[in-house]
Amino acid sequence: SFSYLFIFFGVFLLPRFFRFHYGPVFRKTISLAIKIQVILISLIFLSLLAFGWGSGLFVRNQYNQFSNNVITDKLSSIELELKGKIGNRKHLSIEENGNFLQTVLKKLSKVFKTDINLYDEQGFLIATSRSKLFNIGLISEQMNPEAIYAFKVEKNSRFIQDENIGELSYASAYLPYFNQNKQLIGFLNLQHFGQQQEFEDQVQQFLVSIINVFIFLLVLSIIVALLISNWLTSPLRIIQDNFTKLQFGKENAPIIYEKEDEIGALVKAYNSKLQELVFTAGQLAKSERESAWREMAKQVAHEIKNPLTPMKLSVQQMIRVFDPTDPGSVEKLKKVTASIIEQIDALSLIANEFSNFAKMPLPQESNFDLLPLIENVVEVFREESGCILEVNTSLNRVEINADRDQMIRVFNNLIKNAIQSIPTDKAGLICIVLSETKNQWIIEISDNGVGIPENERDRIFVPYFTTKSTGSGIGLAMIKQIIENHRGAIYFRSEIDKGTTFRVELIKTL
Repeated sequence: SFSYLFIFFGVFLLPRFFRFHYGPVFRKTISLAIKIQVILISLIFLSLLAFGWGSGLFVRNQYNQFSNNVITDKLSSIELELKGKIGNRKHLSIEENGNFLQTVLKKLSKVFKTDINLYDEQGFLIATSRSKLFNIGLISEQMNPEAIYAFKVEKNSRFIQDENIGELSYASAYLPYFNQNKQLIGFLNLQHFGQQQEFEDQVQQFLVSIINVFIFLLVLSIIVALLISNWLTSPLRIIQDNFTKLQFGKENAPIIYEKEDEIGALVKAYNSKLQELVFTAGQLAKSERESAWREMAKQVAHEIKNPLTPMKLSVQQMIRVFDPTDPGSVEKLKKVTASIIEQIDALSLIANEFSNFAKMPLPQESNFDLLPLIENVVEVFREESGCILEVNTSLNRVEINADRDQMIRVFNNLIKNAIQSIPTDKAGLICIVLSETKNQWIIEISDNGVGIPENERDRIFVPYFTTKSTGSGIGLAMIKQIIENHRGAIYFRSEIDKGTTFRVELIKTL
């Protein structure tokens, strides 16, 4: 019962087992552990199958050899019994000896539990222990021609073969019968019925035993294959986990593996490349920082130099033409002074924004509802913008853990940028949509402005890059830094003359 149940459930679970290890992405790929298990189990299965097949052949040959020996012994015994009764005869015939031999053979048949036939030297039947088989025509009264050929042509001393009556197969043994003068006077035939049934019974018992042993060993082989595959692939899984956790620019722990084998060489190569990666990442980050600061310095210098030249010219001109006694000169001095103060304020604004961006304080996080904050920001811009501002959401509460002031700056800048992107000859429409996923809040701010040109989209979050005629170009860079400091993300999509949508993703409060 155990063997049948194991085979049934094994066949039933096999497709599910492979379906579990097949994925939608790696549909044509089988893991290394499964390959090792399949190979080990297949080798053991084929070995056990070959062992069972070889054992079956061995049992069959052994039984045939045993049966032949039994038949040979019976033939020899029957031959000795007949020599005491007809050993002095020179010739045997059915007319002279048929009835007597019939009686003798029936007695011997009961003793030796087998059918006995006696043929003359020409191969014709003289007497039999079971005359009914010949009377109804199941067996010919002439001896098998192959036996005659074996004795008279090949000069064999004994001949045994399998013969059939319909579907019944039995062993038939032939022996030349000599009288006391060593003269051939006939052929003795022994028919061993029931051999096939005995053989099938033995084979069946053997198969039952071998199947139980086979299934037991197969179960052990599966367990061993699972243990071996897990043992062999465990270092690879460690490497896989480390590769999965590998992050560029962050601290990555090396793999600890002390064995000196192929996996150890792979681990050493990984750890070596990891050190190179850390060094390269540091160099790259340093280079990127230096490049970013150089670019930012150029932008700041450009912004500062623009007002300095007219300021210098104005002061020089004023020095040359200023006359304290001239009321017009005094008035002109006031205008020049006001212009210089305005430019100084602009320079101060640039310096303050640069300082705020370079030294962005860490967020002072607290739990609050983002929805009323966004609605308040929208109300501030709704009256003075001249645009239609809509807030669409089915959410009742958007709970986040963040710096409230920095979130106000984020949505102030995004809504202000959306308003400024709309041309003056177009009715502005700005739509703010709030939705959610399992772990995130999604805020999308869409406008119907001019859109962002394709060649400028890669630099949209670069500090001091702007597509507007006014502004410092630091707003979106500051927004991106604030969102990332809050473990969020910001993206955008844009179409020329159709508008732009900025998407902000923030983590839900647990």
